[in-house]
Amino acid sequence: LWLVIPATAGSLIGALLAVNFNERILSLFIGGLLIFMFFIILLKPERWIKEQAGTVDGSPRFWRIVIFFFIGIYGGFIQAGVGFFLLAGLVLSVGTDLVKANALKVFIILIYTGFALVIFFINGQVDLRVGLILAVGNMLGAWIGARTAVSWGPKFVRIILLLAIFVSALKILGVFDLFT
Repeated sequence: LWLVIPATAGSLIGALLAVNFNERILSLFIGGLLIFMFFIILLKPERWIKEQAGTVDGSPRFWRIVIFFFIGIYGGFIQAGVGFFLLAGLVLSVGTDLVKANALKVFIILIYTGFALVIFFINGQVDLRVGLILAVGNMLGAWIGARTAVSWGPKFVRIILLLAIFVSALKILGVFDLFT
């Protein structure tokens, strides 16, 4: 919960910023962040795959609050890719292993998304039909992903995470648009 509070506060600020932001600048910013995240995960694999049971310290340290506040701003601003940043915060600053971090990531997103969603509703920027279809897809994907992560372990999750970040960064930066 100490991580949910700053993430939720940040998401409210991010959502307020998002309602009037230039989409192209946002795409370049997100793509750049995802490429940065890709190299962090690629170059420090031991931090992502080793078991850290018993070393997790979830106490409310100042720098953790700051990290999760800024992740919350990003998540409220645009949901795309926020899970990657939450995973990084949970693994690298809290010390959670990748499988447990994935579960905590989903919980944090669940809580702050409700608050950010209110701001988007107030500004008339929610398409309920599309949102509900995406919600069902997200729930199904989360269920399959959680079962796979627990069964196959952190090494497999790290490989999938690298692939997802890389493809997401290319898509957001418009690389696939060059081929159409």
